[in-house]
Amino acid sequence: MAAKPNPAGSKSDISREMDELRYVQQMYQNQYYILTQQLEEITVAYAETSRTKEAIDNMAKLKNDSSMIPIGSGFYVAGKLSNDKEVLAPIGAAYAVKMEASSAKALLSRMSSRYNEQIIKLSNAKKNTEGAINEISYRLNELVQHI
Repeated sequence: MAAKPNPAGSKSDISREMDELRYVQQMYQNQYYILTQQLEEITVAYAETSRTKEAIDNMAKLKNDSSMIPIGSGFYVAGKLSNDKEVLAPIGAAYAVKMEASSAKALLSRMSSRYNEQIIKLSNAKKNTEGAINEISYRLNELVQHI
């Protein structure tokens, strides 16, 4: 009686394919990790823009009241808000410009929109990467059964 040919190929072919799939799977897992980190960073930035818009909305309530003003690295100074109509807004490279609060809120809204777009793109990319990892895992399980 003749042996049936292995539809998946010889053991060395299967082993080679499994090695290639494991390599590709590792690449996808690395990509998934990077996408997760980027998504977390963008989500934090998005939340910060929301908090900043809320703070600008509440500036009028704080005018002339004593409050703690953050100066960085968890340090604060006591101060009073004397002008609730203008803010200093960062424009990049450690530069800031004075602008009206309403303009700053509009800027923050545009930033929020861009962050939201990035969150959607990263979420979709992460979902696709997860799908690719699952497909490779399924194929690896199939190959293991043919060894």
